[in-house]
Amino acid sequence: NPAERLPPKGKASPPSTMVSSRVLMLLGGYAACSSAMLVVNKAAVMAVPLPSLLLLVQLASCVLFVLGLWAAGTEMIVIPSWEIGSRFACVSLAFLGTIYTNMRALQ
Repeated sequence: NPAERLPPKGKASPPSTMVSSRVLMLLGGYAACSSAMLVVNKAAVMAVPLPSLLLLVQLASCVLFVLGLWAAGTEMIVIPSWEIGSRFACVSLAFLGTIYTNMRALQ
């Protein structure tokens, strides 16, 4: 509900300050997670030189985690219909391709 996100009357800060600090926080979190994932993937590829298998295990664990959240009734997880999900198939395949090439480059 957008009304719930409004600051209390008399204590409003400029919207640009609120948005920019949130965006910076999100970008910093993304950069930290991405860097950590790169280091962990490099260590994993050095230990198990099978990037396809490592990627399969990572994707399968992600799917199982999301399905577990969905089964637990988490409201944030909504399984889309096949029609909606198929619209994003190209994006998902492109993302998978970038992760796979990254894993091969780490090898």
